Amino acid sequence: MSTPSDIATNVQLASLLETISRKAGNVHPGARFDDLSLLDLAGGGIAIGPVLANAPQQPLGATILEAVRATRHLSRSNANLGIILLLAPLASVSANDLTPDNVERVLATTTVSDSIQTFEAIRLANPGGLGEANEQDVASQPTESLRDVMRLAASRDLIAKQYADGFVDLFDFGVPTLTRLLGHRVGTEEAVVRLHLEWLATYPDSLIARKSSFPTAEHVSEKTRTLLARIPMGCLLGDARYWAFDAWLREERHNPGTSADFVAASLYVALQTGVVRWKELADHWR
Repeated sequence: MSTPSDIATNVQLASLLETISRKAGNVHPGARFDDLSLLDLAGGGIAIGPVLANAPQQPLGATILEAVRATRHLSRSNANLGIILLLAPLASVSANDLTPDNVERVLATTTVSDSIQTFEAIRLANPGGLGEANEQDVASQPTESLRDVMRLAASRDLIAKQYADGFVDLFDFGVPTLTRLLGHRVGTEEAVVRLHLEWLATYPDSLIARKSSFPTAEHVSEKTRTLLARIPMGCLLGDARYWAFDAWLREERHNPGTSADFVAASLYVALQTGVVRWKELADHWR
């Protein structure tokens, strides 16, 4: 049976593995941003583990707000807000019952109070590029359930779309893609990095769209598809074309951060349900 410590451990392990893998355009052991380091991300991943362990026993909005507060207490970074928004509903379900249907039940029972606390969490995290919404803007007091509020943003934000659709993209695309890549025995890091590229190639990155434009995000996805088609399996991290793509993203200030959030969420579901085991990931790290 799943225990709170299992949830905390798998949240932390998923966050760690996502952070240390050398994903294009993101912070990793070989690259940082002016305002964000590897330790900011690693610390945030550790901080939210105990909070999300309590998710099955409390309202979703409370979990999200407490997780953001825990991160802010440890770090100035808001970079794990997307991970918190994705993992909080998933952590509300035990490992034995972590299915789309049961996540749907969590989402279907959200309340206006959940929206109020989530809006407070988002304001506290203060992510860039939010802009203003015509309805249920995050700067205002929400009047609808968290599920309904997220539906209003689903067409422009992939995380909001998961709340609207029951995390179908994560369960039907993210986790199967991860297990397929691991099955190629290319090494854990390449599997994780390719998973990031697969998300980016398939779904235009919401963070890039917010900070630049949706056509820009689509252009990045197109370049990612071309890259994946050209580099053979098992050769990604040793190929100069991958690092040229990474450099281009950084020069253009295109940070595919939402895609990275979905990597962490895919890893969490795979670990929590036993689809993959940490020992196997560690054994094949290279």
